[in-house]
Amino acid sequence: MAAGCYSCRTISKKADDPVGTCLGCGVFACELDGERDLSNQDFICGMCDSTRLSISSKLAQPPEEPPGRPEDGPGGGVVSAGVPTSPTSGGGAGAAIATYGSPEDFEGRRPMIASSSKAHRELYRQEIDRIVNQLEGLRAFGVAQRVSSDSRAAGLAEFDPRGVRRAAQELGAQIHADNTRGVLSPVLLADALGVAAWAINAKVGGQPAIGKIRHLPDPDLRLIVGLYTPLTAVA
Repeated sequence: MAAGCYSCRTISKKADDPVGTCLGCGVFACELDGERDLSNQDFICGMCDSTRLSISSKLAQPPEEPPGRPEDGPGGGVVSAGVPTSPTSGGGAGAAIATYGSPEDFEGRRPMIASSSKAHRELYRQEIDRIVNQLEGLRAFGVAQRVSSDSRAAGLAEFDPRGVRRAAQELGAQIHADNTRGVLSPVLLADALGVAAWAINAKVGGQPAIGKIRHLPDPDLRLIVGLYTPLTAVA
């Protein structure tokens, strides 16, 4: 069987030919699901671009140390992206992840993905203040406990409600701390969520299937997209 675009074959059930290999996760991507960064020529798929946007928003940080060396072979050769640096520093195994300085920076460097995900991103931008407020509430044990029994979250944690509760509390505490310190960028976070929803072929404003959400590499984005899609947010 010939190689095909990972997103097309596993998510949207198309069969487009790949044009590159994602520098972030290593999957093949077609010209509709991956794109070169015009600033540094990194070829990144849409799902990994949502992670870069999340890091840029200050929601997520990459691992501080690589889990293994390239020569370690399967299971030990995925090298950490390191600490986020300036947009011109590039990316790739063992290098720093290139972050976006602003929504305009993202749109200028990733025009195809920005254009394709525009409807999803705009919807999240309209709802992001409400979503952030709800996410901050997850730091409370009772709120996180209720989330742990939500089927939209349970399907993302290998059927471990305690794992969902802990992840929800940690996420809520992180967002509250970052928002209080004024370092969180809600607009970039909205763009991260919008690109994530677009990358897994979710309908605009619709509730994506758990099976599709699982393809997102960032665990925080999986939880947020699963629970807080704009038109189906938890009250």
